[in-house]
Amino acid sequence: MNNNKKLLYSDSYYNMIQLEPIKNIESYHKFVNWAESEFNLYLQEANSGLKVFYPNGYFSIHCLNKNEKGFYVELKITSKSLKIVNKMEVQLNALLYYFNRHNDNLKSFK
Repeated sequence: MNNNKKLLYSDSYYNMIQLEPIKNIESYHKFVNWAESEFNLYLQEANSGLKVFYPNGYFSIHCLNKNEKGFYVELKITSKSLKIVNKMEVQLNALLYYFNRHNDNLKSFK
Protein backbone atom coordinates (compact mmCIF):
# COMPACT_ATOMS: atom_id res chain seq x y z
CA MET A 1 0.00 0.00 0.00
CA ASN A 2 1.47 3.35 -0.97
CA ASN A 3 1.48 6.40 1.26
CA ASN A 4 -1.27 8.26 -0.62
CA LYS A 5 -3.91 5.58 0.06
CA LYS A 6 -5.66 4.45 3.25
CA LEU A 7 -8.07 1.57 3.83
CA LEU A 8 -10.26 1.86 6.92
CA TYR A 9 -13.03 -0.29 8.37
CA SER A 10 -15.70 1.15 10.64
CA ASP A 11 -19.42 0.72 11.26
CA SER A 12 -19.59 -2.30 8.92
CA TYR A 13 -18.17 -0.29 5.99
CA TYR A 14 -14.83 -0.34 4.23
CA ASN A 15 -13.49 3.07 3.26
CA MET A 16 -10.60 3.53 0.86
CA ILE A 17 -9.23 7.06 0.53
CA GLN A 18 -6.63 7.88 -2.10
CA LEU A 19 -5.00 11.21 -2.95
CA GLU A 20 -3.49 11.94 -6.35
CA PRO A 21 -1.80 15.21 -7.33
CA ILE A 22 -3.36 17.19 -10.16
CA LYS A 23 -2.01 20.17 -12.04
CA ASN A 24 -4.81 22.71 -11.53
CA ILE A 25 -8.52 23.17 -10.85
CA GLU A 26 -9.38 23.02 -14.55
CA SER A 27 -7.82 19.57 -14.77
CA TYR A 28 -9.89 18.50 -11.77
CA HIS A 29 -13.13 19.62 -13.45
CA LYS A 30 -12.14 17.79 -16.61
CA PHE A 31 -11.45 14.60 -14.64
CA VAL A 32 -14.84 14.85 -12.89
CA ASN A 33 -16.45 15.20 -16.32
CA TRP A 34 -14.67 12.04 -17.47
CA ALA A 35 -15.87 10.19 -14.34
CA GLU A 36 -19.46 11.40 -14.83
CA SER A 37 -19.38 10.03 -18.37
CA GLU A 38 -17.73 6.75 -17.38
CA PHE A 39 -20.31 6.02 -14.66
CA ASN A 40 -23.34 7.64 -16.29
CA LEU A 41 -25.60 4.62 -15.65
CA TYR A 42 -25.28 5.05 -11.87
CA LEU A 43 -27.11 7.58 -9.71
CA GLN A 44 -24.89 10.65 -9.29
CA GLU A 45 -24.74 13.73 -7.07
CA ALA A 46 -22.63 16.65 -8.21
CA ASN A 47 -22.87 19.15 -5.35
CA SER A 48 -19.30 19.70 -4.20
CA GLY A 49 -17.38 17.26 -6.32
CA LEU A 50 -18.94 14.05 -7.56
CA LYS A 51 -20.63 11.24 -5.66
CA VAL A 52 -21.63 8.08 -7.55
CA PHE A 53 -23.89 5.48 -5.96
CA TYR A 54 -23.66 1.83 -7.00
CA PRO A 55 -25.04 -1.36 -5.45
CA ASN A 56 -23.60 -1.79 -1.93
CA GLY A 57 -21.82 1.56 -1.76
CA TYR A 58 -20.63 4.74 -3.39
CA PHE A 59 -17.50 6.63 -4.35
CA SER A 60 -16.78 10.34 -4.27
CA ILE A 61 -14.28 12.60 -5.99
CA HIS A 62 -13.24 15.92 -4.45
CA CYS A 63 -10.56 18.50 -5.06
CA LEU A 64 -8.27 19.35 -2.17
CA ASN A 65 -5.78 22.17 -1.95
CA LYS A 66 -3.47 20.50 0.56
CA ASN A 67 -0.76 23.11 0.36
CA GLU A 68 0.51 25.96 -1.78
CA LYS A 69 2.26 23.50 -4.10
CA GLY A 70 -0.90 22.32 -5.80
CA PHE A 71 -4.16 20.49 -5.88
CA TYR A 72 -5.07 16.89 -5.14
CA VAL A 73 -7.90 14.66 -6.29
CA GLU A 74 -9.37 12.76 -3.35
CA LEU A 75 -11.02 9.47 -4.26
CA LYS A 76 -13.12 7.91 -1.50
CA ILE A 77 -14.74 4.51 -1.99
CA THR A 78 -17.22 3.21 0.59
CA SER A 79 -18.83 -0.23 0.59
CA LYS A 80 -19.84 -3.08 2.88
CA SER A 81 -17.76 -5.41 0.69
CA LEU A 82 -13.97 -5.24 0.46
CA LYS A 83 -14.22 -6.98 -2.92
CA ILE A 84 -16.39 -4.13 -4.25
CA VAL A 85 -13.98 -1.53 -2.85
CA ASN A 86 -11.09 -3.23 -4.66
CA LYS A 87 -13.08 -3.49 -7.90
CA MET A 88 -14.02 0.21 -7.83
CA GLU A 89 -10.44 1.13 -6.96
CA VAL A 90 -9.22 -0.67 -10.09
CA GLN A 91 -11.83 1.10 -12.23
CA LEU A 92 -11.05 4.55 -10.82
CA ASN A 93 -7.29 4.04 -11.09
CA ALA A 94 -7.73 2.94 -14.71
CA LEU A 95 -9.73 6.11 -15.37
CA LEU A 96 -6.98 8.19 -13.72
CA TYR A 97 -4.36 6.41 -15.81
CA TYR A 98 -6.17 7.09 -19.10
CA PHE A 99 -6.91 10.66 -18.07
CA ASN A 100 -3.23 11.17 -17.31
CA ARG A 101 -2.11 9.68 -20.62
CA HIS A 102 -4.67 11.57 -22.66
CA ASN A 103 -4.40 14.96 -20.99
CA ASP A 104 -0.99 14.95 -19.31
CA ASN A 105 -2.65 16.81 -16.45
CA LEU A 106 -1.76 14.76 -13.39
CA LYS A 107 1.66 15.49 -11.95
CA SER A 108 2.37 11.85 -11.18
CA PHE A 109 0.74 8.47 -11.24
CA LYS A 110 1.83 5.39 -9.39
